[in-house]
Amino acid sequence: MNFKELKLCGIGLAVFIVLGACSTRNLELQEETDYRIEEKKTEVLEHNQPEEPHVPIVIDAEGIDLLTGATSHQGNTEASLQEGMGLEGSWVFGFESDITLEHPLFIDGTKEIHSRNDGWTNTYGRMLLLAQRDEEGNPMGAFDLIAPEGIWVYSPAVRFVAEGEYTATVQTPILVIHSNDFHLQNTIIDGNIRFASEEYKNSARATIWNSNTQTYEEVPLSQQVTGEID
Repeated sequence: MNFKELKLCGIGLAVFIVLGACSTRNLELQEETDYRIEEKKTEVLEHNQPEEPHVPIVIDAEGIDLLTGATSHQGNTEASLQEGMGLEGSWVFGFESDITLEHPLFIDGTKEIHSRNDGWTNTYGRMLLLAQRDEEGNPMGAFDLIAPEGIWVYSPAVRFVAEGEYTATVQTPILVIHSNDFHLQNTIIDGNIRFASEEYKNSARATIWNSNTQTYEEVPLSQQVTGEID
């Protein structure tokens, strides 16, 4: 074997080693991706298991401010949002800044108020309050939510709310709705929405602020969603 043939053999061996290494790495990446997909499926399936019924809060008077006290969480971290919108959370979560999540967000649980005085019961839709307010409660901006791992809504009548002339954005690849009366107020969903049934889809609504009439008016849900609605 002459020098030229030996050189060609060396080059061929090097290419073979590189291709083999690339193939091994690609296989490792595919296995890691498959594992994460299965892990996500398991997480969602476990979350869908039936929960024990929750005891509603009982109060002594009809007047109650849902934006203060035990009925409300406020925060600017993922931990505070996950707690506030979890099964044992509150009616309202008030954003104090933009929030970016590392994990899926599950909004779950039905919240009711019962009165000892006269027996009335109200069920309130849970709210993500994305509005920024001044000290007197007037809207002065809106916060955004980034949820790259998706959002699942199980509570009835959940509302994503910004106020006045300000619009909030919820950026997520997928928002899955498993309940009736979902409502976007001054909020854009930058991503796709999937409804678990036609009933849930038909009951969903969107409203925006009309500066001329100084009221919120209903608009097609598609106007507030950048992606697909199924």
